[in-house]
Amino acid sequence: MTSTKEKLACPETEPISSFILTWDIVPLVGRLCREKGWNPPSQETFELAKNVITRSLSETFGDSKIILIDADTINIEIERTVLTLKNEKKIPTVTMDPVYGAVTADYALNTTRGLTDDGSIEEIARPGYPTIGEQIRALSQSLNGKREVYLVDAGAFSGGSLRTIIELLRSQNVEVKTVTLGFATKEGQRALWNMGVRPLVINDIGNPIDWVEARDFIPFIPLCGRVIKNSVQPGKLSIALPYILPEGNPSDWASIPPQKGNLVSMAGWNASEMIMKDIQNRNGITLKLTDFVDLPVRVSYPGSLIPELTDVLDVINTKRQLVIDSSNKIPNR
Repeated sequence: MTSTKEKLACPETEPISSFILTWDIVPLVGRLCREKGWNPPSQETFELAKNVITRSLSETFGDSKIILIDADTINIEIERTVLTLKNEKKIPTVTMDPVYGAVTADYALNTTRGLTDDGSIEEIARPGYPTIGEQIRALSQSLNGKREVYLVDAGAFSGGSLRTIIELLRSQNVEVKTVTLGFATKEGQRALWNMGVRPLVINDIGNPIDWVEARDFIPFIPLCGRVIKNSVQPGKLSIALPYILPEGNPSDWASIPPQKGNLVSMAGWNASEMIMKDIQNRNGITLKLTDFVDLPVRVSYPGSLIPELTDVLDVINTKRQLVIDSSNKIPNR
C-alpha cells in the first residue's frame, strides 16, 4: 500500500508558533441554502467575511502565523483516502462530521462537544438526534455481523472526543483500528496511537497555539459553537455558545488573549452580519429565527435569548452592541 504521506496532496505544516483556522463556512452555508432553497451568498461576501476573521486573528497574535486551511480542499483528500481504504479492505466507514467524508461514508454518528449545566464539556448528540449511546447501538446492529469500522472526523486536537467515541464503540464490540482526520496535532495523534488506533492525517498541524473551525467564530453558521445540553425542544432553536463574546469564552476555547477578546468577537459578529445580509438580499427575504428551526443541519441561537427579537439581523446587531458597550470602543472593521 502506498504510504499515507505519498498519497496526500496537502503538505504537512509544523509551525513553531501558529494559529490554525479551518475555513468551513462555504460548504456549511451552502448546505443551509440548499436545505432552504435559497440562493447562497456571493463568493465576494465569503471572501470579505474570511478577511474580517483572519485580519482580527493576525492582529491578535502579532508575529505568530495564521494558517488558513480550506475545508473543501481537505475534504477532497479525505474522500480519496476513505475510498482507498474501503476498496482495500471493504470495512464500513463512519463519519463524525457532516462536512468531512459525508459522500463516501457508510454511516454517520451525529455528535458534538456540548456544555452541561455545571459548565463542563462533554460529548453529546447533535440537536435533533438520538443520544450517542442510542446511535452507537443502532450502528452496531446495522453492521450485519461486521465488527470493525473506519472512523472519519474533521480533526483531533487533544483526541478527547475521538477517545470517547472509540471507547463507546468498543463497548458494543465494534473495533476501530484506523481514523482518517483532516487535521491533527502531535498530542491528538499520540492519544490515538495509545489506544491502538492508527491516525491517517491529511494535514499534520504539529503543536499550534490552537486550531479552530471558522464556524465557531460566526453566529448563525450551521454547527456554530458549543451546544447547551438539553436546550433542544421541537419547534425551537437549540442554544449554542459561539467562541466569541458576549456569550462564549474565546480565551479558554480558542486561546484568544483576554485583551483581544473584543476584537475577535466584533469580527465574528461582523462576518455573521455580512453573510446573513447577503442571503436576505439575494433572496428578497427577511431572515427570521423560525427559518432555522428543525433543519437537518443544526443552526443554533447564540447564547442568552432576547425574547422580543425575532429577526436574525436584529439579534446580531444587539449582541454586537453588547461587545461594543463592554469595550467602549469599536475595533476597526
